Amino acid sequence: AFRARLSAAGVDTSGWGVDGTKSVEHLYWETHYQRGCIIIEVPGGVKRVTRIIKINLVAEIHGLDHMLFSRKQLIHHGKAVEQLRVPLRKLTWANESPEHLQQAGQALFSETCGLTDSWESGWRTVLQERLGLSQEWQDEHLQVDPDSYSFAVESVTKSDGFPGLDTTNCVHEISLRVRDPMHPSAQPIGLPEGQEFVTSEGEFNFSSQQDDGGVVVGTQLNVWAWLRDAVGRSDTSSSTNSA
Repeated sequence: AFRARLSAAGVDTSGWGVDGTKSVEHLYWETHYQRGCIIIEVPGGVKRVTRIIKINLVAEIHGLDHMLFSRKQLIHHGKAVEQLRVPLRKLTWANESPEHLQQAGQALFSETCGLTDSWESGWRTVLQERLGLSQEWQDEHLQVDPDSYSFAVESVTKSDGFPGLDTTNCVHEISLRVRDPMHPSAQPIGLPEGQEFVTSEGEFNFSSQQDDGGVVVGTQLNVWAWLRDAVGRSDTSSSTNSA
């Protein structure tokens, strides 16, 4: 029924799940299990809507500011993707009926939309889920730049993840700084030397929503790197086009 709905809306999914694209099963998981996106009806078809929190995490390494990026992602179908991405996460949509979400109209795209968890709690969840940093660790070792917050609505007509499916990303962005990179508790994220490190999202060995290869949908390994030249030029489009 889900695939048929996409087809009826004019979305060609025949090329999904190959050459680095995501599968229909992944979109179903993202919509109904993760609740990281919604699919709404628009004139001429359907649109995928996400609300994203994006973090610029900065630390001083050898006297110079560096920013943290995932430089390589091993995603659930086993393909390695080399793309610079800052820590980010889709905010979780409320468990409302499709009819209720459809009726929300332009409120879905507003900065203060109340139909997902808040971006303020979302950035803490990003760091806990993506980097394994507890809220206690965050409180002790991170400083929020209060002037760094921004919000933008980004329309993607050529999605890397789901070709042919129009997507609108509503992106909250904030910058954080590691207070003391020399602190021993900062070693798990490659400090103070700026070493690369690896984290996993999801589990690769339990029974859950799976793709045709038997791998759990939504799992991902990240190789993280501290990059000096990237500070101050975070690229929203490249970070979220495949989100």
